[in-house]
Amino acid sequence: MPRKPGIYLMDKDVPQSVVRFALPGLRRTDPDWHATVVLNQLLGGSGFTSRLMKKLRSDEGLTNGISTALAELERIKAAPVSEDELGVIKESIIQAYSGRWSKKQNVVGAFAQENLAGWPENW
Repeated sequence: MPRKPGIYLMDKDVPQSVVRFALPGLRRTDPDWHATVVLNQLLGGSGFTSRLMKKLRSDEGLTNGISTALAELERIKAAPVSEDELGVIKESIIQAYSGRWSKKQNVVGAFAQENLAGWPENW
């Protein structure tokens, strides 16, 4: 169930924090879907090789972990992606993809998710 826009806080006595920003995204039918997935991996979706992880963990020492789902888009306009950086991300996506098919339960889960989303069998 979608939440209404706003700020939601949960105050707990713990030494860690989680911050989430959520904005509308792209549909998988959008012609820019695959390019956007690569962009997201580059920015924060690929763990230690992502720009945000390098900046906020390695350079600044501010976090143990960070991830994105399509964020920091203004910076990507000003600091274009190098061929080396893009190559690392593409290789990361390719390597991770094979894990999707490594176990029977992963295969069943992938097909079930795509079926529930209404994708054709040959997608």
